[in-house]
Amino acid sequence: MSAMVYVILFLMGISLAFLPNLASNLLRIGVYTAVSALCILAMNVLALGLLEKALPWRGAVAIVQGFLLSLLAPVLIALFSVHANG
Repeated sequence: MSAMVYVILFLMGISLAFLPNLASNLLRIGVYTAVSALCILAMNVLALGLLEKALPWRGAVAIVQGFLLSLLAPVLIALFSVHANG
């Protein structure tokens, strides 16, 4: 089965080699991917906020907003950077 994967990748590489403007196509794909990811992330945050307002979590403890954000910001930045770097 692994030999089939290598054959498929080889054939895909050959077909990509004959594209006249590969760099611009890859750039366009990257832009579409980034815009899609940002739209999905924004909609998920919006839906999570609406869901929290409609059905509040019963186990939630009142925490000062700034304190919670200051604790979570480094973790969120680290997770995003790990995800972005692959």
